[in-house]
Amino acid sequence: MFTSCTLTSVSVSTAAFYGLNFATFGGTQYAYLAGYDSGGGGGVLFKCTINSSTGDLTSCATAASGTPPWNGNSVSLLQDIVFQTLNGVPYAYISDNAHGGGSGAAIYQCQMQSDGGINGSTCAATSQLSGSSSPAKMAIVSMGGTLYNYFGQTNAGGVAGNCAIDNATGDFTACHFSSATPLASNDAIAIAEVSGQSIAYFADSDGSHYPYYCPLNGSSSDYTIDASNCVQLTTGGLGGLDLRGVSGGVIGFIAN
Repeated sequence: MFTSCTLTSVSVSTAAFYGLNFATFGGTQYAYLAGYDSGGGGGVLFKCTINSSTGDLTSCATAASGTPPWNGNSVSLLQDIVFQTLNGVPYAYISDNAHGGGSGAAIYQCQMQSDGGINGSTCAATSQLSGSSSPAKMAIVSMGGTLYNYFGQTNAGGVAGNCAIDNATGDFTACHFSSATPLASNDAIAIAEVSGQSIAYFADSDGSHYPYYCPLNGSSSDYTIDASNCVQLTTGGLGGLDLRGVSGGVIGFIAN
């Protein structure tokens, strides 16, 4: 339970943020904020230093150097950022739903720098993902010895996807999509193992329904989301969600 909450001492004008993640580089903790410039600039991604004593965010600046693909693209809307190290090289994966699908939607793979910045010149859209997708929040997990990037979609009629990651290049080798799930828009996702079964949880921050969960098709070769066996929860809020292992099981946190 939170004992107190305060606003951070930094702000970025005209920016609306949808994704938040944390990483440590060179002994310094950073918060990464993905979103949209409502002033017409398109996708934005910021890196903020975290004060180790107070937890406050300081020294926020554009995270990517050079010219990443979302710069100046008025339809880009960055939804999330996740990190994965492959063969000792740290990468960021950044989802851009291009305002809910259509031309330009992508998941970018970018190489991280030692100072926690992103080398914008290395950012490229992963292959195998259709431009008509609308990827939102992501989760990278290992299934059957293969890394997968799982993601909800904001404008796909309840479809969720998972893409296998090549351990050498970091690019996607194949992407798979579920049939329709209970919510039309899946913009939050979290994955956990419960009683030996891998489960994906989803929420829709724009909807009017409770979150739900679906098992993964563990018997298949691609570990897709089993939309035919999704279960709607009868409690909880809407918006972002996350899962954390605690003594005795897994606890879910859901924004309302």
